[in-house]
Formats: sequence, structure tokens, C-alpha cells
Amino acid sequence: MAKDQSVLEAKKVEWMRLQIQRLASAESERDEADRRKDEFLLTLSHELRTPLTPVLGWTRLIRSSDYDKPTVIRGMEVIERNVVAEIALVEDILDLSRIVAGDLKLQRTSILLKEAVASAVGVVQLDADNKLIAITNDVKESIDPVDGDPNRVQQVFYNLLKNAVKFTPDRGSIHITAASDGPYVKVVVSDTGEGIDARHLSRVFNRFNMQDGSITRRHGGLGIGLSIVKRIVELHGGRVEAYSGGVGQGSTFTVWLPKYNVPLTPASAASLASAPTERRLTGARILIVDDDQDTLDFLSMALQRVGANVRCATSVPIALELIQDFNPTILLSDIGIPQEDGYSLIRKLRQARNSIPAIAISAFAGPKEHQSSIAAGYLKHLSKPLDPNELICLLSELDSSATASDP
Repeated sequence: MAKDQSVLEAKKVEWMRLQIQRLASAESERDEADRRKDEFLLTLSHELRTPLTPVLGWTRLIRSSDYDKPTVIRGMEVIERNVVAEIALVEDILDLSRIVAGDLKLQRTSILLKEAVASAVGVVQLDADNKLIAITNDVKESIDPVDGDPNRVQQVFYNLLKNAVKFTPDRGSIHITAASDGPYVKVVVSDTGEGIDARHLSRVFNRFNMQDGSITRRHGGLGIGLSIVKRIVELHGGRVEAYSGGVGQGSTFTVWLPKYNVPLTPASAASLASAPTERRLTGARILIVDDDQDTLDFLSMALQRVGANVRCATSVPIALELIQDFNPTILLSDIGIPQEDGYSLIRKLRQARNSIPAIAISAFAGPKEHQSSIAAGYLKHLSKPLDPNELICLLSELDSSATASDP
């Protein structure tokens, strides 16, 4: 009996020890999560503020002094480059949110990998040139097309190449190849950069993961780009792997994407490769609805420059009055308008059997907002900030369609 009691006491002690160990481990994990969260928020503040510094600085310099044209052009180039970097940062954060919520959707079609990779190279080329890094794109036109979302596939390679350029020292090189691998196409992005420590390699695709998160770190970023790459590739039914021989040995990222089982037609291949051309909106009557005056001024100038007749409204009641008097051929409306929103505007028009082609523009950029805009009656939902050239191309197509359908 005493022996059984002793065994029972020993089991109780062991159970208590395990519970204490689990509690200590859970507390340690919570502390680590809190540390990483604080580190991420500090890094986020840094990454958001950094591009704004030259934007605000150059804007005030240009306004305060009469600089010559080359200096003004240089300043505008700096402003544009940093605004684009800010947009990319915000998009990464939004994508991370969509991934966590399970809302990242794909619009799949047949993709020419050579074009997708070439587009990604074009985005990072300036940064590579500034560091004298040679990028070699050896993806052949003959490689099998892949099944995927063109924008997301390009995002995968952009993130990989941006990462490679960031961690490759001056006069280094980046090499991209692709080959058929059973039902997949395998794309390899290798660089001669800093490499990855063996202890860090297994965590390279984790969210908020950075080899160096201190304030003395040499490289920017939030540590979410590679985690986004992994999730996008997995959503496509593919996989991604990272390899490095160690610090100073460069890095290699290999992506497998599923092949598309229907050949890409010459027409669709040409459309993927075509570059945007200058469009005109001569004769188009465009009504812009937005409560932000700066946005109205920008859009008005951009559209009037290519021949459009533009009117602006800052509220739904004013817009409805202008629709009666101005009879626009295209409506461009913000969604987040105070008191009465853009959904209300389009519903009223559709209920009145007004079939004016309408495009929603909004800083609300999630997939639910896109779906809500289409369901309400808009033809398309564009997320702010808007690229004027892309907007003009879209409006030109709508105006041509509207003109062709007039009796």
C-alpha cells in the first residue's frame, strides 16, 4: 500500500511539474509574441514615416523657392518614388490582413511567366541599377504557361526580387531561371547576396520575421513580404522553398506553380505583353463625385488634359442635380461620401433606370468593398490611389462603348 501511495505521489509531482512547465512555456510564448508585436509596431512606424520625409521635404522646398527645372524634376522623381514605396507598404499590410482573414481571392487565368517575371524585374530595376546589381532573366518564352492570378504571380516575383536586391551588396548579381517540373513550372531566383543564417532559414517565411529587428539594422521592411509570397503560392496550389549556404553565401528561392492545361492563344499572349498607349477622351462628359477637393482637382486636371469635359460634385444631392443638367456619359464616384454614400447614389440612378456607365473609386480596398460596388450597380471598383494613365485607358474604353451603343 505504501508503495502504491508513493507511486501516486510521484505521478502527482510529475503532473504538477509538467503543468508548471507548460505555463512557463505559454508565458514565454506570450512574452515573445508581445516583443515581436512591439518590434513590429516600432518598425511599421519607421517604415511609414521614412518615405514621407523626402515627400514632405521636397514638396516644401519646391514651393518655397524658385528652383530650375532639372531640380524640380529631380524632386518630383523623389516624391513619386517614395509615394510608390508607401503604397506598396500599405498593400503588403492589407494583403497580410486578407491572408489572416482568409479573404485573399484569386482571379485565375493562363499566364506567360516570361512576361510576369519581366514586369517584376522592371519594377525593381532602378534600385538594382543604383547598386550596380546585374539582373539576368533567363525565363524563356517557350516555357509552359502557368495557372494563376496575373497580379498575384507578379507580386510573388516582385517580392522575391525586391528581397534579393535589398540583401545583395553593390556589384552583385541576381539570376532567374524557369524549367518544366512535371505538372509544375519551377522558377528559381538566386542571388549573390548576404545569405541566410542556418538558424534563421527555417523561419524565413514566418510573419514579422527579420534577421535583424533592431534600430541599428541596415535593411528596411516589415518582415512580411516572404510570408505573403508563401501564402500566395500555396493558394495557387504550388510551393516555395528557400536555401542558403549560410551568411555571405547568397540565397536561392524556388517557386513551383501549376501549369495551365489550356494553351495561351496568340491574342491573349499579346494582350499580356502590350504596353499602355496614350488615350483621348475628347467629347466625353465625365462627372466626378468625391468629398475630397484635392482628389477632385487632380482628377479634373488629368481628364481635362486628354480632352474630357468634366464636372465635379462633393455630395450625392449635387451629383443628382448635375446628372440632370450635365447629362454625363460616364460617372466616377467615391464610395465614402459623408451623409449619403456612393452606394446610395448608384442605387438611385439604377432605380430611375439611368444606365450611365459608372466606376466606383475608394480608399476602402478590400474584396468585400469590390463586391459591394459591383452588386450596387458599378461596373468596376478602383482602389485609391489612382494611376491617371490606367484610369484614362479604362474611361476611354467605357466612352467608346457608350458612343458605339448610342442610337
